[in-house]
Amino acid sequence: MNVINGMTVVRINATPNAEPAPRQVVLLVTSDAVLTHQIVQALSCAGAAPSASRGAFQLPIATSMEQAQACLKRTLPLVIVLDETAVPYEQFDRALRELSQVAPLVVLTGPATFARRDALFSFRELLASGRADCVLRVGEFQPVAASLVERHARRGRARFSWHDSITAEETPTAGPPGVLGDFGEKLRHEMNNPLTGILGNAELLLSRRDRLAPEIVERLETIAALAIRLRETIRRLSNDWLQRSAASRSNGNAS
Repeated sequence: MNVINGMTVVRINATPNAEPAPRQVVLLVTSDAVLTHQIVQALSCAGAAPSASRGAFQLPIATSMEQAQACLKRTLPLVIVLDETAVPYEQFDRALRELSQVAPLVVLTGPATFARRDALFSFRELLASGRADCVLRVGEFQPVAASLVERHARRGRARFSWHDSITAEETPTAGPPGVLGDFGEKLRHEMNNPLTGILGNAELLLSRRDRLAPEIVERLETIAALAIRLRETIRRLSNDWLQRSAASRSNGNAS
């Protein structure tokens, strides 16, 4: 971990025995020191993506929107992780609009505040267009966030602009390996957003459990638990498809 121009920068070598590769910049915007450590650990751990696709990450850490803007004057990230702790609610809409013009977003928010943020038109628009993903800070959410970061980073390495990458994603990929990889990524992306909404609304209601009948609380807890289990199942299935895709590409190149 280094401090450069007053900003903390974490460098991650996800594959220590691999040949050196250009570092992929991921801007982490959060004022939560514990979360910073968790995200760094999640990106360092194997298993979130096939090892062949993992590279070395450089994570400038901004604890406020002002620091994030200063960082963006010096470097262009492939992905921006925006945690709600770094931006006051009244500035959240502006932060979404500004940061989404630079790179795809992975937004981290608590279940109690998800409904308020989901009411913002800009937030819904970004989620619907695929320019942002939202991960609830519930349970083991860090691997989910890390897998989304790596997914966007893989696209960024293709040297498309963000808008070009959306267009490219809609173009069928030639050959079975590409189809397998696309399916894994699309499955996770398409399932994560509605699951996040289900979980967020369930947790929002559970935060008012003192006003609810016991049987309603029990049903909501079941819904939340099942949503978390389903999200983890989708993540495992998606990773399995990505690994199959990587193996198919490797076998194709060998032949």
